[in-house]
Amino acid sequence: MQEAVFPRCKPYQDTIRKLNSGNFRIRYKALRNLSNNFIKRKDVREYIFSRKGRACYLCGGTDDLQIDHKISVYQGAMNQIPYYIINSFENLMPICRKCNSGKKVEE
Repeated sequence: MQEAVFPRCKPYQDTIRKLNSGNFRIRYKALRNLSNNFIKRKDVREYIFSRKGRACYLCGGTDDLQIDHKISVYQGAMNQIPYYIINSFENLMPICRKCNSGKKVEE
């Protein structure tokens, strides 16, 4: 049986153009939309949960899990970090809704 490979994030050309914009607001909105759509994909969610477990990486809870970016989308847009790093397996972690909503935004 062949080992599953982490799904790739493949943005459209227009999205890539926006990600390369000099305007932070355009870059942030494009990265936020791309990242939201990517982590909603069933294959991405299943890969993350099957490899990293079905428990919050902060508290260990197993209820109401989401996918979190360790390097935030905001930081990615601010520092012009490539979308493929923001949406990489290493940067995505399972987190419960309570921990995710309680995190401080670092600017």
